[in-house]
Amino acid sequence: MDSASYHHQLNTAFYSEGKTPASASKGLNAHVLRLAGCAQINIKICEDSMNYLVPSTEPPGWTAHRNSTPGAETPLTEEEGTVYARAKKGGTGGPTGDELAVATRVWLKKNKPEALDSKVEALFRDKGWKRQRRMSQKLTWQCRWPQLIWVDKTTL
Repeated sequence: MDSASYHHQLNTAFYSEGKTPASASKGLNAHVLRLAGCAQINIKICEDSMNYLVPSTEPPGWTAHRNSTPGAETPLTEEEGTVYARAKKGGTGGPTGDELAVATRVWLKKNKPEALDSKVEALFRDKGWKRQRRMSQKLTWQCRWPQLIWVDKTTL
């Protein structure tokens, strides 16, 4: 795959067009975790690790905020112990948006990797193809870099 933007667009069943865990809001990452079936997530905050619940339903006000509805403000929910809890000074309260983004990417990569697939990877996975590494066929005087190729698993 080359660096064309359409090769890197994430699976739109989880993230809206142009969004990634790093660029998504705290509310969107919490929503994606819920869609992916996460009930609890471990987040590293400073030197500690904290477990936060991912509620099975979205708290009131967060849907409008997540969808960027005009006039919607950040909800003031104080649902302690959940990913929606507001972060407080000193590392208490809930996770910050950046902490949740990092933890979301790690959780998805481990438990729901298809959520982080690009459109092209999802298409290839649907066809039953899998990724395999091989050395590129370049001239001997050039460096040989690993190259990703896709193979049909029925031919292996």
